Amino acid sequence: MPLVGYAPSDGNAPEATVVGVVENTRYVIGAVRTQPELCYSYRQIPGGLPVETVTLLARTGGEWRLPAAALRMAARDTDPRLIADRVLPLEDRVLTMLARPRLYAVVLGAFAACALVIAGVGLVGVLSYSVSLRARELAIRAALGAGRADLLRLVLRQGLVVTAAGICVGLVASLWLMQVLSSQLYGITSHDPVTFLVVPLFLLTAGVAASLAPAVRAAILDAQAVLRST
Repeated sequence: MPLVGYAPSDGNAPEATVVGVVENTRYVIGAVRTQPELCYSYRQIPGGLPVETVTLLARTGGEWRLPAAALRMAARDTDPRLIADRVLPLEDRVLTMLARPRLYAVVLGAFAACALVIAGVGLVGVLSYSVSLRARELAIRAALGAGRADLLRLVLRQGLVVTAAGICVGLVASLWLMQVLSSQLYGITSHDPVTFLVVPLFLLTAGVAASLAPAVRAAILDAQAVLRST
C-alpha cells in the first residue's frame, strides 16, 4: 500500500507493507471517535520526518528527572536546533490532557449531588404537607380498621409515584442529551446499560428514604386526637 501522510514533493508515494492490525485506540485523548491511524518506522520515510514537533517516549526506572536531563543533553548534542521543551512523565501528560474533562466531571457531579439533595428535601416537604392535609382522612382510615402498616404503605406509595414520574422524565431527558454528553464519556458509551440500570435504582432508593419520615409520621398518627380536634 502507499505510504500515507508523508509523500515526497514529487507525488510518488513509496510502498509499505502492512505487518499487523491493532484494536481501535484513541490517539488523542478527548477525541469524539477513533480514526484510522498508520504506524511505521521513520526509516521508511525518504528525507526524514517533514514535521516540526516530534514526541519521544523513553522508558526509565525510578526518578525521571535525571534521564530527562540526559535526554535534553543528547538532543542538544545531536543537533543544536533541537529543543526538548517539555519533558515530563507520561502520567503527568495524561493528567494534563484529562484536566478539562475531570473538571467537567467534578462540576457535573457536584450539581448532580446538589440536585439529589434538593429533590430529597422537596419530596420530604411535599409528603409532610400532604400528610398534614390528609390527617383527618388518615385518622378516619385508622378508626375504620386501617393498621399502621396500611398507612405506612399508603404514604410510601404516594412518594414512589412521584419518584417514578421524576425518573421517567429524567430518562427521557438523558436520551435527548446523549449526543451532547457522549464526547465527555471515557470507558463507557452513551448507551451504557449498567448506568441506565444503576442510576434509576439509586434514585428510587433515595426517593424511598425521603418518603420514609412522612410515612412513619402518618403511621403513628393519633387518630382520636385528630378527630377530636376537627
